Amino acid sequence: MSGKDFGEFLKVTRKQHGYKTQKQLAEVSGISQTTLSRIEAGTQRPQPETLRVLAEHLRPYTYGELMEKAGYFMGLPFEDRAFVMDMFDESEQYEYDRTIERLIESLAKNEKFNPEALVFLESELDPLFKAEGWTDIEFTPAQLKQLIRELDTNIEYKQLIHKALDRVAQLLNSNIKDESQQYLPQTIAAHHDGEDWTEEELEDIEEFKELLKLRRQLRKNKE
Repeated sequence: MSGKDFGEFLKVTRKQHGYKTQKQLAEVSGISQTTLSRIEAGTQRPQPETLRVLAEHLRPYTYGELMEKAGYFMGLPFEDRAFVMDMFDESEQYEYDRTIERLIESLAKNEKFNPEALVFLESELDPLFKAEGWTDIEFTPAQLKQLIRELDTNIEYKQLIHKALDRVAQLLNSNIKDESQQYLPQTIAAHHDGEDWTEEELEDIEEFKELLKLRRQLRKNKE
């Protein structure tokens, strides 16, 4: 494709994916509106990194396919072109897997999810897993990372998991925990005076209380 042809292709594809304006695509992709405008006008050739980011928002087109349409593989024999496209698609898949894995790591500490994260993860991911008949998945960072790798080229399902993890991160950053403090005693001492608890047992009790508070808040939010 020429620069002008690719620009028209991008404009049509953008609108087909629900981005009625360049500004909308710019906001979700991080690519400047000016850059998108120049690419669609055919006055600027998109950089490979720009195409990689666009591929994340213009499925089912892949990184390799956008590179090919932007003219980066011109002059290559057909068989070589297909091989190079596959290489770019594999690199894109690896980068996307790492993005999801880093998000999982950000929700964990010492390879373990805290009670708040665990409740939200179960709430967001359990329906997805049950719909696929996956009933034996443990909600641990290692297990979720392994699942991402096993999904391989199933980008659509990876995106569903990615969005669910994003929602968990947003919930953890919200003030739900602070709002839930009104439902149960503020300190262990207020509820366990006179009991002979070890320090480890007190920590377990505190974690269990946080779990109950979060479940109560989730039920309230769904009502």
